[in-house]
Amino acid sequence: MAALAAVALLAYSLLAGEASSHPLAVAVTASFAPALNGLGWGTATEQVTLTSSAPGTIDYSASGAQAIAATTGTSPVTFALSAEGTTTITVTAPSSAVFTVMIDKTPPSIFVQRTTANSFGWNNTDVTLAWGCNDGGSGIASCTPKVTVTAEGANQQVTGTAYDNAGNVSLRTSNVSIDKTAPTISGTASPAPNTNGWSNTPVTVTFTCADALSGIASCTAPVTLSAEGEGQSAAGSATDKADNTASATVKSISIDRTPPLVAFARHAGSVTVDGSVKLDATATDALSGVASIAFAHRTVQAWTLQPGLNSFDSSATDKAGNSTTAKTGLTVRVTIASLEKLTRRLVSKKPVADALVALLAQHRLASYVSAVAAQKGKSLGAGQAAALVRFAKALK
Repeated sequence: MAALAAVALLAYSLLAGEASSHPLAVAVTASFAPALNGLGWGTATEQVTLTSSAPGTIDYSASGAQAIAATTGTSPVTFALSAEGTTTITVTAPSSAVFTVMIDKTPPSIFVQRTTANSFGWNNTDVTLAWGCNDGGSGIASCTPKVTVTAEGANQQVTGTAYDNAGNVSLRTSNVSIDKTAPTISGTASPAPNTNGWSNTPVTVTFTCADALSGIASCTAPVTLSAEGEGQSAAGSATDKADNTASATVKSISIDRTPPLVAFARHAGSVTVDGSVKLDATATDALSGVASIAFAHRTVQAWTLQPGLNSFDSSATDKAGNSTTAKTGLTVRVTIASLEKLTRRLVSKKPVADALVALLAQHRLASYVSAVAAQKGKSLGAGQAAALVRFAKALK
């Protein structure tokens, strides 16, 4: 060892004597595994190796994020730095050197501010997403800029990315659902109106709603119209889960639940068998109007009726299909005089009529009935004969 030292000292002396302006220098270099990036940052524990250009020992220490007390080691010296932050390595022998190691193991944070979605998670307008990025270690290198999503669709994924200067990366994905299209709605009335456009019962309007993208959030419940009136309407609305709305109105709903009024005109109320009475019936309807009336006008021959009280009906229907019936009564009175007149009017042969009238004048009603029956198909029609018999029997 003494010899080696002497050689080293002799080499230094010779160099010093021969070229004092070019001393023999010993350099210390540092290497890092894994390698630091271009900005001097690492993202994991670094293995540091100090190497002297000449064999020997190296005196070093570290301060900052990770402290290492003054230490002497034989070149090459290897040690680990794991603390995040900046660590300064100071070499004091065989020459002076300073090395800086920066470690950032923590990914940056990233958050997003976006156009607020509704309670269903939908928007009905363009959605803007603005990312914010933070990094407490190496600092932010890049952060995704603001993005505006305009296309309709469900769960569209939009991702923002943050990089720090050490190369750590964080992703933040936001789901965007956009529906700008209004739902559809239609209404149907039940029962359907009749051919006149009227109903005579309550009408229920049922609404049908649909939405192909976000789906239906609300649809108007069935609406029942029971009040009478012409040209009524029922309105409904639909809202989809993106808050788009649409409306529909079912119009021309006409309801008349009241039957028309039917009345007979005043008349004599009674008539003898040889007479006649004109019966007139009228109908009114204040809403839908009268569609039809039966037995509106009729002249009634008393001989075609029964003796005593006879009842007559007149029915009317309005345009909504409501119907009502009115009644009136007519009393047919039988007297000898009126039956004589009727006999002369109905019997086609005067001699026969004279003979029959003579029987009535004599109150021989049984003989009159027999004689009338014998004339059926001769001077009297069957209906005429039956009427005369009917009234003669009423006199007994």
